[in-house]
Amino acid sequence: MKPATTDCTIAFAGCVLVSIAAFADVLSTLTALIASSAEYSAVVLAPVVTLALLVRERDEIFREARPNLRGKIVEIAIAAAAFLAIVAILPRFPNDVRLTTSVLLLISLWGFGFRICFGPVATRRAAFPLLFLFFLVPLPSSLMDRLVTGLQYASAEITSLLFTIADVPVLRHDQAFALANLEIEIARECSGIRSAMGLIMLSAVFSHLFLRSNWSRAALLLLTIPLAIIKNGLRIFTLSTLAAYVDPAYLNGPPHRYGGVIFFGLAFLGLIAFVRLLQLLETHNARHPSRRVLATAAVRP
Repeated sequence: MKPATTDCTIAFAGCVLVSIAAFADVLSTLTALIASSAEYSAVVLAPVVTLALLVRERDEIFREARPNLRGKIVEIAIAAAAFLAIVAILPRFPNDVRLTTSVLLLISLWGFGFRICFGPVATRRAAFPLLFLFFLVPLPSSLMDRLVTGLQYASAEITSLLFTIADVPVLRHDQAFALANLEIEIARECSGIRSAMGLIMLSAVFSHLFLRSNWSRAALLLLTIPLAIIKNGLRIFTLSTLAAYVDPAYLNGPPHRYGGVIFFGLAFLGLIAFVRLLQLLETHNARHPSRRVLATAAVRP
């Protein structure tokens, strides 16, 4: 590492440590939320992934790292004024919105500090790792509740469809299902929000590492959402059917508590298949550009 880059790294590390000390209460509240709520448990991976990507791509990111203080005094002053104004009105927000806004401020502060310490070129090259940090931001409880409810209903629809395909006799009422000698209800804990967030984060990393075009990256993220829902519906269907016709312990024992790993693994394989398919499409498009693109290139002066 060059001396200039080392100095930038030390300066940025100092900024991060100071900000962590300043936001100690916010981080303590966030840590308690992650520890107590399954809905938010996946967000802890965000800083780990960001750090891993910065280390992995350090040669490219920091190749032209330069401090960016000259001519930025006005920009720093404006950012500081905006930061203080938001902090001043934070007490008026509900607790969950206050936490969301505070974590947003902290991550924005890290991004701004990165730009000042390493310069705009390094910041542009590190755009994905820095943006990935925003997965650390907890959604307000009202928005999270709507998301969980949506996943519950979507999982219920997939489960019902699988019962129909498998010709399993079942009566359904909303999110409750009555089988031969068993009744189940897709509760909040069965929404699959934790694995869905994990798959979305994994999908974002895969799109950055293995895909080149913006359309294929967007496609992968869009495909991940139904994949997560189908995975959860398949898990509920499998465990319910086994509990009804083999052993009721499938709903209460280790298969229920730890079987999610198997279905997450299946979803992971599905994600790999999507990545490979999109890579093939990218290669095909690169080898066979559309006539429209060729025509545009032909008339270009």
